[in-house]
Amino acid sequence: MPLKMKYFVLKPRSKVRYDPWAAASRAAMRTYATMIEIVDPILSKELKTWVKKEEKEETLYPDPENYEEK
Repeated sequence: MPLKMKYFVLKPRSKVRYDPWAAASRAAMRTYATMIEIVDPILSKELKTWVKKEEKEETLYPDPENYEEK
């Protein structure tokens, strides 16, 4: 039986740099915001602002490829 869902949860906040699940969530939020922009410009803008904030905060985490614990 194929997966049937009415809702699913997005998690745009990363706990590490380069979190693929958070990146996918943010991409979905951007797409959704673009699609609803004509019918709900306020929500669209708020979602895009949220995505930018999360992307900016993600860059504050150490790069896992070059991270050395001291």
